Amino acid sequence: MPERARLVDRVDLSIAGLTLIFKAAILGLGVVAVTVIAGHGLGPGPLAPLEIWNNADAPHYLDLAALGYRAQDTGVLTIDGHLRPYPNDLGLYIVFFPLYPWLVAAVRFVVPDVLLSAFVVSGIASLLVGPLLYRLVKADEGPDIGLRAVWFLLVFPTAYFLHIGYTESLFLALVLGSFLAARTNRWWLAGILGGLAALTRINGLILLPALMVGQNLQNAAADARTAKMFEDIEVVKADMLTALDRLDLPVLAGPSRKGFLTQWHKSTEECPLELMTAAAVTAAILNGAHIVRVHAVGDLKPVVQLADQILGFSAVEEPVKPRAPHRPPR
Repeated sequence: MPERARLVDRVDLSIAGLTLIFKAAILGLGVVAVTVIAGHGLGPGPLAPLEIWNNADAPHYLDLAALGYRAQDTGVLTIDGHLRPYPNDLGLYIVFFPLYPWLVAAVRFVVPDVLLSAFVVSGIASLLVGPLLYRLVKADEGPDIGLRAVWFLLVFPTAYFLHIGYTESLFLALVLGSFLAARTNRWWLAGILGGLAALTRINGLILLPALMVGQNLQNAAADARTAKMFEDIEVVKADMLTALDRLDLPVLAGPSRKGFLTQWHKSTEECPLELMTAAAVTAAILNGAHIVRVHAVGDLKPVVQLADQILGFSAVEEPVKPRAPHRPPR
């Protein structure tokens, strides 16, 4: 029986470890750039190496995490103990989507500092991006290409956004998770993750048509597989074998472990492939096959003997009786 897919495997852990190495290198390079190259000193406190990344839109997310959405801004620098770099702007933050600041606010129950909470949310999301990208690419292009895709993502010049207090890592993890869920036919999960991505950035709205196209492509591929399955099943049906038998030559059937057998069950754990092979071999013999090609010879030998007995012929070890005057013996 095939091994059940694990939630996290060694490759996932290796990719997460590589992500941590890049994260440490990028954050360390930021300190070097500020102190050595630019010649500036770090601010006070243990979080000074993180403060250097808290600029542009990052403080807006921190304001939303600490204060929430508010229609009016009194212009006070400190509200509820939170020091704001941009007073009078709180009423304009409606343009920022809410999921990321909501998660940062939730983490603040465990990590009181809002800046550190933002780095925790982005850090956890960044550890998911690589493994999700690997699995998505691996499904179509194989593991080698999947690992290369992760590598090029991590070395991309602007990939540092994945490691600081921005929405990029969370958004990318949700998008990749949505596509991977769709790729594995878990559309309910794809919809949930896509909805969460739309709560993170406006770009998430584009997922809806993308997932619709993906579903149409998968439906077309499923239809093609179904048609191929019914073509393959013809090999053990009576009409096909009877037609071949008219050639007055031995008929060989080889349905052992063929892909079309697995299409009848969602999982081979519900019905092992060898049992489905036994059923197909029996059908082939009962419908006129003289020879069957199988993989597990020892296991399927009794199946062949029983099918012969049902037809009224001898077992394999006994003297062979002809099936019919016009057919050659086994």
